[in-house]
Amino acid sequence: MSGYLEIVFTSEIEYASLSHRLILCEDDDWTPVGPAPRKPVRMITNRTALEGLAEAMAAEEAVGLDVETTLSYEPDLCLAQFALAGYDAVIDPFELDSLEPLREVLEASRPVKIIHNAPFERSVLGRLGFRINGVYDTLSASRRLRGRRIEGGNGLGAVCRRELGIGLNKILQRSDWSRRPLSREQLKYAAMDAEVLLELYVRFRTEAGER
Repeated sequence: MSGYLEIVFTSEIEYASLSHRLILCEDDDWTPVGPAPRKPVRMITNRTALEGLAEAMAAEEAVGLDVETTLSYEPDLCLAQFALAGYDAVIDPFELDSLEPLREVLEASRPVKIIHNAPFERSVLGRLGFRINGVYDTLSASRRLRGRRIEGGNGLGAVCRRELGIGLNKILQRSDWSRRPLSREQLKYAAMDAEVLLELYVRFRTEAGER
């Protein structure tokens, strides 16, 4: 896949490589607020990169899927994040004329799309004309395996702490995702929200004795 911006997060600074250029990604507030993705993060901002991502996902068994939106009654899509086996992809729809290259992979039964609270993603992408098939909902899985009344609840933050020992900082969920440029912490948060879904998928399926 070509035409993407790849970011590798480290403990202090993040370097992004595009056409052999190094860019230091700075934030309004340097203080970290959440864990960094363990995989490279690819920013998808053009059709070539989007088509390459769709092709790569079609070869995967499962992918994590999450979205960031405006905080409105009918939220508008601001980011779409996918976690693959080798990297996380963050799609900026503001830079693209269309997300049409994703249609086939979203509507196919494979790869499995792992989502936490799938009705939300389905509603957001549905307003853009996309159906999502082949879904594994980690919220439903957590409720089924742990119960609806478990201490801490079944929100993604609580589930990740309980199942993976990962403390996601959900404060950023309500940040301004329409703002550009995105901050370092927003990018980390967005990528992690998709990345952890693959781990939850393996954990829940293993416990349930699924293959």
